[in-house]
Amino acid sequence: MHLMSETKPKLLIYGAGYTGKLLATDYLMGKANGYEVVGFIDDIKTGTLADLPILGTRENLPELKSKGIDNIIVSLFQDAR
Repeated sequence: MHLMSETKPKLLIYGAGYTGKLLATDYLMGKANGYEVVGFIDDIKTGTLADLPILGTRENLPELKSKGIDNIIVSLFQDAR
C-alpha cells in the first residue's frame, strides 16, 4: 500500500498589522492547523512579521496566486473610537 502525504492548502494573510499577527500566531501554533501560512500581503508594510515574509501588496495578488496560494484571509483592524 502506498501512502500519500497530505499537502496543506497554502494560506496568505492580507494585513500585516496586529490582527494579522494574531491570526498567523494561531495558525502557526496549530490552533487552526489545516493550513500552511506562507506569509502576508500589506499595502504599507514590508519585511517580516511573526517570522513570516510580507510578500507584497494587493497588486501582487495575481502573481502570488499563480505560485500556488490556495486561500487568503483578510485581516483588517478598525479602531472603534
